Amino acid sequence: MADKAEKVVGDVSQWGLVPSFWAYSKLFIQQVLALKPVQAIPGAFTTSMNNNPRAINRVEICGVVVGQAQNSAAVTYEVDDGTGVVGCVVWRNENNGDKDPAMLANLGDTVTVQGTVSQYRSNIQISTQMMYVESDVNVESTSWLEYVYLGKTCYSRQKGVVDL
Repeated sequence: MADKAEKVVGDVSQWGLVPSFWAYSKLFIQQVLALKPVQAIPGAFTTSMNNNPRAINRVEICGVVVGQAQNSAAVTYEVDDGTGVVGCVVWRNENNGDKDPAMLANLGDTVTVQGTVSQYRSNIQISTQMMYVESDVNVESTSWLEYVYLGKTCYSRQKGVVDL
């Protein structure tokens, strides 16, 4: 399977050297849900935005909380940006301090989520590293504009091309 991944986005052993692999890619949820996992490398996904294949590890999304599910290990927030709905998992652990993950956001709150893409039971989800509730009502609209701009400029470039 690694051979197939190499054909899609170049030499897999070089992915870590590309700064965009470690940066948070700002994507629509529809684009996150379309990511394809690379079986040879856990936590690595590939996408073909604007017919430009690239490897993705981390994403940032902005949307409205439309659902919440809890269990003893985690809280899963369902976030909708108008293009799709994705689960954002906040793990309960000692690193949370006194904060209860169930109290981070309420239904109807606009949130920005940063995290790593993962797959659980064949479903794409985001393992949340940061989630914050937005106070500006226009943030979702401006995020849409930013995502479109990045898709047409930064994400559509051939890999290795850098403007200084």
